[in-house]
Amino acid sequence: MNDRVLLDTDLKTIGEVIDTPTMLFNADRVIRLNSRAKLFPVEDCGLQRLFNTYKKSEKVKIKEKLQGTDGISIRVRIAARRVSYLGDTFLIGEIQEAAPEGENMDAAGSAVYRMMLEMTQKMGRFSSEEEINHFILEYSQKAVKDYGYCSVMSVQDGVAVIVEKAGYSDRVYGLRMPVEDTFLYHATQGKCDRIVNIGDLHLQPYDSIYSRQVLAAEGNGRICSTISAPICIDGMLTGMINLDSAQVNAFDEEDTALLSLVKNNVEIALTNRKLHQQVLNAELDFLTGIGNRRYFEKAFRFADKKNLWVVQFDMNHLKPVNDRYGHAWGDRIICEFVKKLEGIKQQKEAIARMGGDEFAGIFYAESEQEMIRRMEELQEEIRREPVTAMGEQIIYSFSYGICGYQPGENDQVLRNMIKCADDRMYQYKAAYKKKYPFGIADREAEKALI
Repeated sequence: MNDRVLLDTDLKTIGEVIDTPTMLFNADRVIRLNSRAKLFPVEDCGLQRLFNTYKKSEKVKIKEKLQGTDGISIRVRIAARRVSYLGDTFLIGEIQEAAPEGENMDAAGSAVYRMMLEMTQKMGRFSSEEEINHFILEYSQKAVKDYGYCSVMSVQDGVAVIVEKAGYSDRVYGLRMPVEDTFLYHATQGKCDRIVNIGDLHLQPYDSIYSRQVLAAEGNGRICSTISAPICIDGMLTGMINLDSAQVNAFDEEDTALLSLVKNNVEIALTNRKLHQQVLNAELDFLTGIGNRRYFEKAFRFADKKNLWVVQFDMNHLKPVNDRYGHAWGDRIICEFVKKLEGIKQQKEAIARMGGDEFAGIFYAESEQEMIRRMEELQEEIRREPVTAMGEQIIYSFSYGICGYQPGENDQVLRNMIKCADDRMYQYKAAYKKKYPFGIADREAEKALI
């Protein structure tokens, strides 16, 4: 069997999607494929040695002890397989588990490594900005011990705001200051591109900036030294970590190195969260907030196929509404229709906007008659609740077609079902237009029937 060939596009996808440390390696080189791998403290030579041991296996589970970057021995478990990249044979593997060998580590090295592993386990589980900010504060405090005050700042539109703190009172939460008035900005000449350790804040220009604002909120005290780290996503400053002390020269190179570890992990977590949100947004329809075609295809792929029906919807005579009342009212009708669809959607079912005034749904029913009954009940409910536009009532309706699950080739099943449901929907629409060719249901009442 030939080895799978990896392309540069494959490596890019792995870097964006895979969350565990993933590496591509052979006897000559090691390629770290994602941000998490770049943080993993294993020397390249250790992985290169493993390649020579396991290169004959197509798939392999590796349990070995490697040499860490600080002379620390690390037990690792790697799930790997043989691949071809740029004409050479490699192993590609995810590091599934890693733990330090205690007998070869000093107390400080062990603590650092355990903190890294602990952070790695927690990253990616955040559901809110508050959880992320608390995570940053917690591990900044663990990384730098001799601080008096700690603050996490969010930066938006050139303004820094304290969103988490330790040592300070709650009064600092109301502070807003230009980024130009922060220690980090002055120490990096406005670049805000690196961690800075400022040993004496009595010196200009630091004496006149934000320490005065912060401590004024406290009512007493004085910051004499600080260590500050930027948080950057896609090259843009989005936050800061500040650890301050009332002592001069309170922080050293080890503090800087540990805070750098926190900074890098935080930036990975925020970047992954942003990518996840982008993927979610890519599956949503902007106008209605429900899924789009991409979402619908994904929902069908993972749906339970027993008693599954695909329903295609198309709104009737929407153009007269747009022409008479404006497109804003046409959009309003679409959104009202979505609310009604959401109202009948049951557990496991899904609806999506396929484009314009076309929609599709995945529904479950024991029979075609049951599906028809559900659709006609929805039709009647909509007719009973017209939308009022410019003092006039718009009674809208829809055409639909249904198709039960049809087993077949995976790539063709949904396509065939959509075509089947589409054909039936257009039969329904043709009969409707024959009855209401102009979309006017009741001329005397001046009600527009779409």
